[in-house]
Amino acid sequence: MKRLSFFILFYSLVPYFLFSQTGTIKIVKPLPPKKDTVVTPRKKAINFTTSISSNYTFKGNNKFGYDAEASFLFHNVLFIGLKYSNENQYYQLSPFNKETLKQEIAYSKSENKSDYLKIPIGFKYQILTGSQGRFLISIGLSPEYLLKTKNHYGRLNYSDFNQFNLAGTISLGIPIFRKNYSINVSYSKDFFENLKDKNMYDQNGAVLGKQKSKTNLLSLSLSYHIRYFRN
Repeated sequence: MKRLSFFILFYSLVPYFLFSQTGTIKIVKPLPPKKDTVVTPRKKAINFTTSISSNYTFKGNNKFGYDAEASFLFHNVLFIGLKYSNENQYYQLSPFNKETLKQEIAYSKSENKSDYLKIPIGFKYQILTGSQGRFLISIGLSPEYLLKTKNHYGRLNYSDFNQFNLAGTISLGIPIFRKNYSINVSYSKDFFENLKDKNMYDQNGAVLGKQKSKTNLLSLSLSYHIRYFRN
């Protein structure tokens, strides 16, 4: 009987010693359910730019042309535009007319007025400088189509020129007036010759050499930028 009483007392004290060693059991209250958060999709920005400019060719030319352009900038990197360009450029005229096979007056500088339709496409980068300043650098290509041309002496016609050409362009822009406007300096160079026949002839029609007819164009433009967002 004493042995039975001992076992009953021992087993009744075991939980006491166990809980006293391990500490009390804490009941963790359940956390309230998290509220659903609404994630607003980020809108995509598109920049629209219009610009007017004056251009100058590196052919000893003393007259300026003009440009008008509209372009879109996607994701602040890729741009594509449409450009109308009026250019003045000098070409040499031989003392022999290859079309009429007759002698003509030679001119070292014969002015041509040409109108082009261009599609500039490329990449635009933004470079930050001190005091929160920045520059815009554009690099790209410009396929171009000759709309019309007129020679001062009437010796060069539309059929004498290649109607299609391709130019490489590089531009540096400086934002002004709260960054809505920018002043840009651009340089472009044709990859191919403008004249189909680049030969220079003597009075008898013999080939003396060739003239360079690629256009190197420097432009100074004022641009206005509009930015809007879409989903």
